Amino acid sequence: MESFTPVLLTICLVIFVFVFPVYLLGVIVNIFEKKYRRSKFKVSYMLSFSGVKGSLAYKDVESIAIKARVSNSQAVIALDELNSQRIEEKNESISKDALEKIQGQFRVASKFEKIPGNLKGHIDKLKVIVPEDNVDLFKLEEEIQEISKTKQKYKYYSVLLSLATITGTIYTVLGYYGNGG
Repeated sequence: MESFTPVLLTICLVIFVFVFPVYLLGVIVNIFEKKYRRSKFKVSYMLSFSGVKGSLAYKDVESIAIKARVSNSQAVIALDELNSQRIEEKNESISKDALEKIQGQFRVASKFEKIPGNLKGHIDKLKVIVPEDNVDLFKLEEEIQEISKTKQKYKYYSVLLSLATITGTIYTVLGYYGNGG
């Protein structure tokens, strides 16, 4: 049993020294990737709609967001950044009203972006059929989103329990062979 403890500590050390930094690197790369995509979206928005007076179509701005591979919540952040940039630079080429209107539409869309893709099409069809201010439809979307969050939480727990099971199995096998079993 004496030789088993260093082996277990070595395994834990390897996991901590190699796996954790790789995970951390992935998180950092994800942050910079989102920032780069938001920047790309802002540049495309400025080039497309600078100097346009009047209202903008949500679908036009959404197509720019899709091309820049920006999620709705990231588009809201990018539009916030554009609005503050417009104020700081006193840039009148971007319409404040159009920007706020598009930003509001992206805010609504971002609330429900975590709905699974197989249900999103059905919800969009229901949006076309029922009136725009239908509270029941928004409640349905919120319930579906809550179910999706719960599913993600269970997936996370399942991964943690799998890791605990693997660690326990390794501990048992090493203990068995460590005792001359």
